[in-house]
Amino acid sequence: MRPRHRTRAPGFSLLELLVAVALLGVLAVLLWRGLGGVIAQRERIDRDAVHVERVIRLLAQLERDLAQRAPDVVIPAAVEASGGLPRALELSFQREGNAQLVILRTAPDTGGPLRLERVRYFVAQGALLREASPPSGAWPPPPPAPPLPLLDAVQRLSVRLLRLEPRSGAGPAAAVGEARVTGVEVSIERANGERYVRVVAL
Repeated sequence: MRPRHRTRAPGFSLLELLVAVALLGVLAVLLWRGLGGVIAQRERIDRDAVHVERVIRLLAQLERDLAQRAPDVVIPAAVEASGGLPRALELSFQREGNAQLVILRTAPDTGGPLRLERVRYFVAQGALLREASPPSGAWPPPPPAPPLPLLDAVQRLSVRLLRLEPRSGAGPAAAVGEARVTGVEVSIERANGERYVRVVAL
């Protein structure tokens, strides 16, 4: 009687299945790590985009406030010009050395009499703030509303005056101290080393 040979059933052995499962597990870990890196990168890009948008809006607001400063003829005579600045601008410095910029600007036209707003940019508790008084036709302007934070982690606010030096022999006004201010350079420095600069012509 001839012995019968057992034939192997079609399919995979247990060892082959274990090896396949192990390979799939390794592949899943690699894919998950790669996906996690992509997600983290996208979140960082989204945060940077939001930050850049805030900076652009801040600089645009500052430029708009300076462009809409009140002309000297509508400012009461009690407000004196200093350092060659227009009477609508006032520049001072805080104890920490940060600049404080005050702008008397015209409020949006509503068809009535001219109204003024007093806007102040300053740094407090590591943030750049904008404080504005309600539009008013009376003088002095009413008390300002609570300041709004524009940018956090601000280390320094600097304002540099750009002067147009008169030509020599231009008369008594040729003194350097009376040179007319034709622009301002506003610089914002953050704690992480970022620096933003905007130059606005007056």
